[in-house]
Amino acid sequence: EMVVEYVGEHVSLEEVAIRRERQVRLELQNYLIVLKETISSSRTSVENCKVILTCIDAAHLGNASRFVNHSCTPNLLPLAVRRGVKYG
Repeated sequence: EMVVEYVGEHVSLEEVAIRRERQVRLELQNYLIVLKETISSSRTSVENCKVILTCIDAAHLGNASRFVNHSCTPNLLPLAVRRGVKYG
């Protein structure tokens, strides 16, 4: 069952590194998430898998989802839901 959509500004992996360094330096809260998906078919070898990185910063454009699951014992799992995307 879906609890909430994690929304925010889509950024590059390079921008994630820049923002994370700034957050650590200034002791700011971190609302960055990097979701790594491996896409394959049953006929695809591991070497031919497609990897998709989705980087979202919910610090300014996010919703209440940025406060969910900040725990040493998380009780939710991230799941990518994509519409209109063809893999192959």
